[in-house]
Amino acid sequence: MAGDQLETMQEAYEASVRQMRTLLDAQARLREVAEQTAAQTRAELERLAEALCPQWVDELRKGHPLGLSQVKPIDLADVVIRHVQSRLARLGVAEVAGQSVEELYERAAAELAQLRVENSRLETDLDEARQDRDRAELRSALLQQSLEDAQRRLASAARGATTVKTPAPSEATASEASSHRQIPEWLTQWQAQKAHKRDLELLRVLADTGTASRTEAAKLFAMRVDLRPAAGSVTRAFERCHERLGLIELIDSRSPSQGGKERQLIRLTERGRDASRILLQLEPAPSQATELLARHDTPDAAALCLKTAGLLRRVGYEVDLLPSPLALAEGHTLLPDLLASRQGRTLFVAVEHGKSGGAAEGNRKWQSYCDAGGGELYVAVPDKETLDKVKSEILFWASARELVLWMTDLSTAQGKNNESIWTFKRGRRK
Repeated sequence: MAGDQLETMQEAYEASVRQMRTLLDAQARLREVAEQTAAQTRAELERLAEALCPQWVDELRKGHPLGLSQVKPIDLADVVIRHVQSRLARLGVAEVAGQSVEELYERAAAELAQLRVENSRLETDLDEARQDRDRAELRSALLQQSLEDAQRRLASAARGATTVKTPAPSEATASEASSHRQIPEWLTQWQAQKAHKRDLELLRVLADTGTASRTEAAKLFAMRVDLRPAAGSVTRAFERCHERLGLIELIDSRSPSQGGKERQLIRLTERGRDASRILLQLEPAPSQATELLARHDTPDAAALCLKTAGLLRRVGYEVDLLPSPLALAEGHTLLPDLLASRQGRTLFVAVEHGKSGGAAEGNRKWQSYCDAGGGELYVAVPDKETLDKVKSEILFWASARELVLWMTDLSTAQGKNNESIWTFKRGRRK
């Protein structure tokens, strides 16, 4: 039985490998065609330059052995356009082969513009082909790893070995295991770099925790590598993993109180998750950022939930960032933004960024939060302007209703020195 399972898995693996090779071959052909077209485009640009501005080309070749080959296509096109414009200014409306110089210039400029568009498209196609190739190579390595794991399990089962819990592999063990299988070239090059071990530790933090907070990820990473979270080495590790390696994604969110952009949300890319499986032999934890973005309509709202959760934790609350739906009376349900628990009490916290979905929708929401909280309503907002706006909406809705309203303004509440984070209160508990 074990032999049949192994044979089936072997056939599936070989089929997957054949599919991956077919994909890689197709990508290689696409890259070859794109490179040929790019070369032809450049050759045409150089031919135009030699025909329209020969003196500049001669001086360039005298000054440098690489000649025209050292000039980028976009710069070459700009030089040709400038020379043609200069000649037009001198020649005026002279006729050449039945066409005015102006007409010839417009035709040449149109052709150059088309060549620049084509060159940009080819560069995009090449970049996409390289990304597809990298993904295919990663998937192939993962399939090989999965097959090896299955073979070990089947062999162990065939020997009648008892199942024991295997400790998580060390980095050395993971690296040794990955060295016996074919892995993508970019991964091999990364492993050879001096900062690889530090970058790998950042990858491990995100794979272990799935945290959505860049600030929290920086603290955990700094602790593991014995640095301060604000250290330049920590910042550079994030930059390498984001910009150069493409292992993590940093998502922009707007900070209303500061009027600018903050990169508060972070998650592993598909490439980063696959690298974790291959190098760390670790299945990454679900991404909190992905789940938050699925629950909230914008990155701003998701980041605001993160900031509110951080404030509540600072004053001793245990916070559920992704609470389950709560059943209410008459078949209604509430999906709270946050649950915060302390000293046996649970708060259902609404996080508001000031963008209303209409009075009817807002009224239903406030009623649901009040029902869940037993007549108490807790609301967090990013700044004083939003606090005043949301407070007015709630008090207008509440009218003669009996409720206790607690609100906090995240731009001023700090949670230090045992101070209350609730900057506004209306009503009194019964």
